[in-house]
Amino acid sequence: MAVLTAGLTLGFAGAALAQALPSADPGSVGMSSDRLDRIGDAFQAEIDAGELPGVVVMVARDGKLVYSTALGDPALGSAYRVLYRAVYRRLV
Repeated sequence: MAVLTAGLTLGFAGAALAQALPSADPGSVGMSSDRLDRIGDAFQAEIDAGELPGVVVMVARDGKLVYSTALGDPALGSAYRVLYRAVYRRLV
């Protein structure tokens, strides 16, 4: 779970920086769309298992945003959906 938490923290930090990044096709920077989709699948499985309420994931390479997704809720039991433009805090 520590790796997942570290990844989430990095993801949240990256989300703030990613607003100014141009988008690109993953193949144009040497990344696989199919492999990137596995990231969302893995996080969705954690959400479905009740281990994680929600997540915003963004992946960039060579200064270009190649993958982004928002999944789940900002908090367990929340009536709201995770949004790209929201600001989240990690509470331990």
